[in-house]
Amino acid sequence: MRLITFFCALLIALMQPFLAAAASEPASRERTLLTADWRFQRGDAPDAAGSLAYEKIKPWVLATGADLIHAGVPAAARPARPTSGAEPGA
Repeated sequence: MRLITFFCALLIALMQPFLAAAASEPASRERTLLTADWRFQRGDAPDAAGSLAYEKIKPWVLATGADLIHAGVPAAARPARPTSGAEPGA
């Protein structure tokens, strides 16, 4: 029994410098703002000219957003692609 007590005391004595160093170090967390180096701007691009207006892209939003709504709600039909080859909403 004395041998176990001796080894426990020795272990605690050997770990003391490490425990003191860990307690004195500051936390390794760092707070970073999400807006740091932000490269986007609010609003549409100047050359978009309303092509991203909700009224124009609403059929695409309804057709592709079915996975994000509750089950049991029927998905909207996907609209036909424009013949000009432009992106939806153009």
